[in-house]
Amino acid sequence: MPYLKVFRESFAQKEPKYLDTAVGYDWCCAYVYYLLNQVGIELNIKPILHYEGTLGCVKTWYLWALQLNTFIPSSQDPEPGDLVLFDHLIEDVELDHIGIVIENKEGHILSSEGNYHNCSGVFNRDKDQHIRGYIRWS
Repeated sequence: MPYLKVFRESFAQKEPKYLDTAVGYDWCCAYVYYLLNQVGIELNIKPILHYEGTLGCVKTWYLWALQLNTFIPSSQDPEPGDLVLFDHLIEDVELDHIGIVIENKEGHILSSEGNYHNCSGVFNRDKDQHIRGYIRWS
């Protein structure tokens, strides 16, 4: 997948196996990063000075949004184009998944996501405890 290569070198600094293109990794962040680049939003993969995390990790997106004051809590309504951050959606961990809000509806959102059980697509997500919040670009 073309969007996996952007984080390989960064991941390989800790774990050389990621230089091998046959080795995969969780790719929801790479999917979001790739789509943002496709619409002209260019981001530094390591946006937080003095923090080793990259945008290949949902936690980095979250910490960066807090730093920039662009994080919107889940109690507020998202807008199309916001990033949506999830807790405990796929794994039993916080900040385990990310997507892009397509549409806000009563009680749920439609979001574009990659690596939801190794698939990408548009998903209907309830506005429940799994949504940590949103990152708003403007």
